[in-house]
Amino acid sequence: MNTLNPGQDFEELPESYVIFITRDDILGYGLPIYHIDRQIKELNEAFQDEAHIIYVNSRKQDDTELGRLMHDLHCKKADEMHSPILAKRV
Repeated sequence: MNTLNPGQDFEELPESYVIFITRDDILGYGLPIYHIDRQIKELNEAFQDEAHIIYVNSRKQDDTELGRLMHDLHCKKADEMHSPILAKRV
């Protein structure tokens, strides 16, 4: 309701992402990241509203870009972080 002005078409809504970084694998499939989009079940087609939800399992701290970021988010000391940008901010 705060994204469009009166009279604007719904097609003008911007694409949106809601990202949840969770402590554990809340969906339980053992993946580090889950991308969730809405679907029209009766047609087995994606609902093209450009609204997305992403769940990130922060326990997965493997040697990937995402895993290293999750590691850094758990660090209490900057000198233990992989990312120099985050370490500098900490």
